[in-house]
Amino acid sequence: MKRQQEPTYRGTFEKGVRILGIMLPTETMTFKEAKTHRMADISIQFHAVPDEILALLQPFVVEQRLHVIALRFPPFRAAPAELAESVRDSTVRSLALAIDTPDATATTSGGFRAANPDMLTVQIGRHTQAGLGESWLAARTNDWKALAQWQALAKALKATTFTGVLAVNAKTGATAPARSHRFTAGARALAAEGVIMLASAGSVTYRFPD
Repeated sequence: MKRQQEPTYRGTFEKGVRILGIMLPTETMTFKEAKTHRMADISIQFHAVPDEILALLQPFVVEQRLHVIALRFPPFRAAPAELAESVRDSTVRSLALAIDTPDATATTSGGFRAANPDMLTVQIGRHTQAGLGESWLAARTNDWKALAQWQALAKALKATTFTGVLAVNAKTGATAPARSHRFTAGARALAAEGVIMLASAGSVTYRFPD
């Protein structure tokens, strides 16, 4: 039998370059190398409008029959949810996707992650008066089946987003390339209207190319 080539993924493994508070991943590894490191990371920070996030996630959730958990905090609450309703619900901070039935009984985010180590989470950036919040697709797992699923989703996200972003320190005006950061057509349209692209934390904002 012909041996199937091992796919690759991009992961930080606590390594990378931090620019203006943003960690840029620096490694590409195979599944074999991931097994050696025991824990594989997928981490993509991006800007998108909620309907674009829904369009990305919906086919995977339906085709792979994934479980959807809506995460709200504070206080931390996790509950099974319907995908479209959760993406459009501004009280939902993040979504968790799981291949197997998840344990949603935890009362803290750390407890929830410990109970569901192979899940993928999607932080949903909301459009408020302050600007468009940063979204974040992330997973950390040593389960090959889960990693293959989440890697496919990450590939789909990259195929529908753009790069070339500048990170801007809102206090000093200093800029630096945020090479790993991505954005959608919808986010670019909002930026063109003057909507500020916000980071998850800190004083960094993002500027997209013309």
